[in-house]
Amino acid sequence: MTILYNGSKFDRMIRNKGTTATAYYETNRIYWLTRKQFQLVETLTVATYGLQATVTPDNKYIYISGLTALQRLTLGTGAPYGVVNILDYGSQSPMLPAIDSQGNIVFPKENYLYKFTSSGTQIAVKGVTNSSHLNVETFIPSQNQFVVTDSGSEIRLINDDLSVAKDVALGSTIYNVVYSDNVLALPTNDHLVLLNSRTLATVTSIDTGGQNTAVGVAVVKNHYFVFGSSNVQIYELNGTVLAKVRTISLRPDDNQGVWGDGRFVYFVVAGADSSRSCYKVDYNGNTVSINSLGVNKVTAIVSATDTDVYTFVNGSDTNGYKWIQHYRQI
Repeated sequence: MTILYNGSKFDRMIRNKGTTATAYYETNRIYWLTRKQFQLVETLTVATYGLQATVTPDNKYIYISGLTALQRLTLGTGAPYGVVNILDYGSQSPMLPAIDSQGNIVFPKENYLYKFTSSGTQIAVKGVTNSSHLNVETFIPSQNQFVVTDSGSEIRLINDDLSVAKDVALGSTIYNVVYSDNVLALPTNDHLVLLNSRTLATVTSIDTGGQNTAVGVAVVKNHYFVFGSSNVQIYELNGTVLAKVRTISLRPDDNQGVWGDGRFVYFVVAGADSSRSCYKVDYNGNTVSINSLGVNKVTAIVSATDTDVYTFVNGSDTNGYKWIQHYRQI
């Protein structure tokens, strides 16, 4: 693709035949280039115990967390996907791993943290005192630290050796955490809270109104999308001040199954006939594309980039399987 700029306006030549890429303009400059259509390239069926999934940054593996085990599947290989059993959960609750810069994974089992290689070799295990039902939310490459929360409303920064670097009690249920530009965003039942990613000190917060379901969050640029029980609220951060920009009257299938790729936000919405579609919106909430997913079960976004989107269909088919759908953006 070639974009030409003559000093006052843009002339555009798109040489990628078959693409639906569109250049968007802001005054006299291009501020993004995106593809609009989804093409289904792979479907992975997983046993009915599959509950959550996460994709490695290189799109090589997908981790499936279920009621009995954490497993690694190889993408693009077809069934049985080169399954590697990472750890059996037994009777413990399943949780997803976060992936560090070397491809190692860190995940919880009750009040313990485990670190494994992607091939299933254990590197370390460490208990976290005064904690229960841990969640490893994300990995911060610039800090080489993991963000961990628990059911007791505490958030922790965990070092590479699984030692605790920082520990702060927030006093409110933490549903999920996303990282962007040295800031951690945490939605609670009635607030959006932003923390400094290195100190866990509060940067700012804003009242988002009461919610009656788990709340999700995604971030694009300095715009924070809060997914609640009946709508999507967008807040803009200027310095240390959050201000509401817009409310979108859409209700995602899974408030926490949403994704921001740095430029766009992706989420799934059910139609009146229960058919599911993926919305792709810009940082102001303007719709870039709507793609039918061809399913009528609750669906979450597992991962999204400019080229690939992965969804997890959290409903069993007639054979008792759940499935992952891999789409290429064209």
